[in-house]
Amino acid sequence: MIHFLKSKLARRTLLYVLLFSSTITLFFTSLQLYLDYRNGITRIEQQVEEIANTTLKVLEENLWMLNLNSIELMLDGILQDKDIVFLEITDEKGDVLVARGRKPDKNYRTRSITLHHFADGKKIPLGTLTIVSTLDNIYNDLLNTVGYILVTQTIKTFVVSAFIIFIVWFLISRHLTTIQQYTNNMRLGRPRKELKLARKENHWTRDDEFSVLVEAFNRMRKEINASYSHIHRLSLHDPLTHLPNRRFLEQRLRQQPQPCDRENSHGALLFIDLDHFKLVNESLGHSIGDQILVECAGRLCSLLEYPENGESLIARIGGDEFIVLLNGLPGGRSEARQAIRKLADKIQCRIADDISISGKRYRLSASIGIAMIENGNCQYEVLMKQADNALHEAKAHGRNRVMIFRPDMQKRIDRRLEIERQLHLGIQQRRFLLYYQPKVDRTAKIRSAEALIRWEKEDGRLVPPGLFIPVAEESELIVEIGNQVLDLAFSMVAENDHLFQRHGLTSIAINVSAHQFLTPGFSDFVVERANAAGIDPDHIILEVTEEAMIEDLETTMQAMRRLKDHGFHLSIDDFGTGYSSLRYLKDFPLDELKIDKFFVDHIVNNRNDRAIAVSIIEMAHNLGLDVVAEGVENQEQFVLLQQQGCQFYQGFLFSRPLSEAAFVERVESGLTYEKSVPSLF
Repeated sequence: MIHFLKSKLARRTLLYVLLFSSTITLFFTSLQLYLDYRNGITRIEQQVEEIANTTLKVLEENLWMLNLNSIELMLDGILQDKDIVFLEITDEKGDVLVARGRKPDKNYRTRSITLHHFADGKKIPLGTLTIVSTLDNIYNDLLNTVGYILVTQTIKTFVVSAFIIFIVWFLISRHLTTIQQYTNNMRLGRPRKELKLARKENHWTRDDEFSVLVEAFNRMRKEINASYSHIHRLSLHDPLTHLPNRRFLEQRLRQQPQPCDRENSHGALLFIDLDHFKLVNESLGHSIGDQILVECAGRLCSLLEYPENGESLIARIGGDEFIVLLNGLPGGRSEARQAIRKLADKIQCRIADDISISGKRYRLSASIGIAMIENGNCQYEVLMKQADNALHEAKAHGRNRVMIFRPDMQKRIDRRLEIERQLHLGIQQRRFLLYYQPKVDRTAKIRSAEALIRWEKEDGRLVPPGLFIPVAEESELIVEIGNQVLDLAFSMVAENDHLFQRHGLTSIAINVSAHQFLTPGFSDFVVERANAAGIDPDHIILEVTEEAMIEDLETTMQAMRRLKDHGFHLSIDDFGTGYSSLRYLKDFPLDELKIDKFFVDHIVNNRNDRAIAVSIIEMAHNLGLDVVAEGVENQEQFVLLQQQGCQFYQGFLFSRPLSEAAFVERVESGLTYEKSVPSLF
């Protein structure tokens, strides 16, 4: 009893049985009581009718003769019936002639019968006989019936309910409890015995619902465990190369004791990044890129005779990023570093071998950052940070290099983070201002200027762009900074409209980074800010690098055309130093091309640089583009570029970057270039 009463299902079933049984009992008891009541009333009415039929004529004769004694005797006889409690005869005026018995205060029924005498065929009224019947006997019988029914139904309900509850528990509840306990104790990834119920299997139970449920549950458990094992492996392995992933690597370093904990034991974590792999994906497609990644993963595994054991591990943690974890290297610190460096060189050589896919050959290079595992340095975050810093250093030195982490690398990273922090503050406080370097024509008259950003620190010092622009580019703060530059330049143009109207100034050039130019909605932003400043877009040249053009050709083309449609001029900055392509010179709506200072520096003495510069000038003329030579610092360069047909010039020969006030004064004065200008920095 205790076991099945512990079952919530059994208790709930008992409640339902009791409610249902009680409802049925109440209904049928009420019906029985109503029928008994109607039967009692019918009995009383029949008794009254019988009295009227048997004694009425005698009473009328005695009443006619006023034989009251006989009448009283007859009434006393009628009162012998237990249901008749009061009889009364009144005359025509309502006066009581005879009354026998006692009239009850409640629970009674009254029947009045008119008494007549027939004489000479006439009906003579004599009075009225009133018969009062009590209902107490009927009610007492009903109470007895209710008591009997309640007792018998309660006993029957209890017995039936107990039987039903036991059957429910025995056939259902205890098995559901077994399934519940089995389910609660089931853990993914931990094998358990099959679910079995505590009952005999026979022809009655073999194919019942519980047999089907248990079979389906055990089948589902096996499928779930198989799926979990597959999902667990996928969560720890890269689906493309089937190598362990970042999570696997982190678990290995966090949970398992590392050999570096042992005295005189060394290891290393190699962070490998495929150089310019993004361009491979964009130019060849992700399908080819994936095949290249699989091939590189296979080469790493074969090179290291890859076993996934406690001493070594190869993982893919990102798109083109691999990790090689080595432990238990023999020898001392110096020997371990030499072995790791030798292995890194082998990896680079193996990655650099031609990769053949669908009959075509592809070549890659890899940059590698290394964090040494020594002196108990096994913490995941520390190793990854050191290897990442070393990789960053390798990329900064031209890629396809191997760098082992040194403490001074961390100092440079810390300085970079500090610059980034201060840049955030500078953006909030709008600490950036513009200097303007004049661009002159063949007569050395100022015709335009390039807006160059400076960062004014709180102490008034000016920070040149070379010290913070690379950090802004990497942290993507360049977009916010570039937006402030546009506002500053547009404001300068609006406030100095007279320079364009009366002093021959044609435009102000603004550098736009690739990140900023490819930001969604950039062209709309430029148009909106120019309209807000109230300037003529014809006075603005937007200088874009080649990098922005090739990174997303479609987006670049759409943005350029929208800007061109609104009257802005477009220029390629530092032409010839990036991914120079005749395609964008032909297809993009450009107005100007700037020869990079790299070619101008040696144009006088280096025949190759001179040939390149001359070719760029001639090609730009043929395409209808203006040409600006950057970095003109001496008269010989100026004269040679003039002879080759270059239209505009920019460099220290004419002017260093000037503050806005100094630039405005220079243009208003109409002066040509200065041969010597003191350095501002």
